[in-house]
Amino acid sequence: MKRILFFAILVPVLLILAACATLPPKAQPGAPDNAEPWEDNSRPNIASMYYLMSGSYLSLWGDYAVADQVLSLAMNQDKDSPQLHKAYFENAVNYYRSARAADASLRLQELLKEARESFVFDRVMLQEAYKAYESLGDLEGMAWAVAELEHKYPGAWTLFYKYTLQKERFGKADTKLLEQAEKLNMDDPRLAQLIALSWMGEDDDKAIDILQGLPSGILNEALLLSLLDKKGDPDIVDRRFESFSYPEDAQAMTGFLFYYNQKPEAQRIFAHREKIIATGDTGMLVVLATTAVQAESGEDYHAMLDYLSNKLPSPEADSKYAAILLFHAIRTGDKKQIKELSERIFASQDLNSALFTAILPSGISEDELESRRQRMVADLQKNMDKGLLKNYLLYILGEDTDPQSPAQVNYSEALWDKAYGDKNDLMAMLDFFMQREDFHSQIYYLRDALKRWPNEAMFMNNLGYLLLSSPENWDEAERLISAALKQDPTSVSYLDSMAWLHYLRRDYEQAMQYVPLIEASSVNSAELFYHLGMIYLAREDRKTAVSYLQKAVEAVYPESYSRMAAEQLKLLE
Repeated sequence: MKRILFFAILVPVLLILAACATLPPKAQPGAPDNAEPWEDNSRPNIASMYYLMSGSYLSLWGDYAVADQVLSLAMNQDKDSPQLHKAYFENAVNYYRSARAADASLRLQELLKEARESFVFDRVMLQEAYKAYESLGDLEGMAWAVAELEHKYPGAWTLFYKYTLQKERFGKADTKLLEQAEKLNMDDPRLAQLIALSWMGEDDDKAIDILQGLPSGILNEALLLSLLDKKGDPDIVDRRFESFSYPEDAQAMTGFLFYYNQKPEAQRIFAHREKIIATGDTGMLVVLATTAVQAESGEDYHAMLDYLSNKLPSPEADSKYAAILLFHAIRTGDKKQIKELSERIFASQDLNSALFTAILPSGISEDELESRRQRMVADLQKNMDKGLLKNYLLYILGEDTDPQSPAQVNYSEALWDKAYGDKNDLMAMLDFFMQREDFHSQIYYLRDALKRWPNEAMFMNNLGYLLLSSPENWDEAERLISAALKQDPTSVSYLDSMAWLHYLRRDYEQAMQYVPLIEASSVNSAELFYHLGMIYLAREDRKTAVSYLQKAVEAVYPESYSRMAAEQLKLLE
């Protein structure tokens, strides 16, 4: 039933993609299109469009490695499709630019070389190529991309890239290019922001004018404040903040807080404390609490305590700044507030965030970091009563805990029993029970989790997979896994669950329908390889089965599947 529904949705999408596959590249708005006509030799088909849709979805969510393989499968099906070339190229550029592998730069250079020989570049691809060459420091490649853009797609972005190329080549550039780019810009806030950045140091007043004309945003505000600060008149900045209205200017207000939280003038934030608290905005209250705790400002700490005491409870939101205030209460030995704030913690992750932003922030020396950590441990031991929360705080501070009584799991369970806890707490418990092969507890907590988050695909899949251990639960398992796949039809984990369900039902042909996308993934899992090996063995493809079972043994984790694969290989000898 699930596959009928899936293809009922997929077919209209594929028809739309087929119609789009032959469209020529679009010109930049407001600029002439001098691109040469080209002959479309693409041959769209169901397989190519399915892989295109799957690969584009993976790329959208940042899974560039798997998307690279899936889009390669798409191009194997339709080697001359410009739409596939574009999707593959954009994803691959993102993949190699974000990869940490030692050969990532070399592979990016090879991609650019091969693409220039084989692909028709549209405006977006040329812009991606320019940024890729820029990241490589390849002036010749940057010059090629700019020349192509000037010839085919002249306009604001092209002028801006020409300016940055001159800057890279000669250390200075013709500012008339920036002026022309600004005039031609078709309300693109990102380009306007980049133009403003380029004016900084050249003509700060021009940069200020551009930034003030942009929609409010955290980064825009930080850039603007850095320029206004150079004028040496703090009243300008304070008057600007007082002119803001909430919620219309929430982004700009948040930008103000983030900017001054990182500056020596952080206490400037306190001058606007009442206005910030009046917003009730969780993000801004977190920054205010962080600044107060870092500055050890008792007045602002107590102002936030009063706010918490007098507002309607909102546990999930309150927890984020209550956790920061809790660390201050522990440091000062305020046992009454320690007790009250402890009851306001909604999720263990809020304590982690508070610790590593307010108490042990990045950017300080290792010696200072260790000194602060030791001080916090000493304050905790002295000022806080024994309990699960204290054990957890010692655990995240790096102190030894009893491995037989895991602090994370115990505290997460305590939160869960109060109908608190977030998905991180749930995953901590599930991982613990999985390591102990406690399937009953995993099923119990997953069922409970689906009451809270009924549409969470990962929980549906994981529960469905666990239910495969009992044939009487297979129908329920199929409903759960199908629902997960409907939300994310390219998830390797969900595809594997469905393939394994069909294997257990001895419907091997149906199981094989999911294998190609599973094989295209880069997941290195003994469980996945074992399943593939057993499916191929059921299909009497002994050679491929042995190959995957050997991979399962080499992958090691999860150990139980590596062990089962080794046992199966012995049976095949």
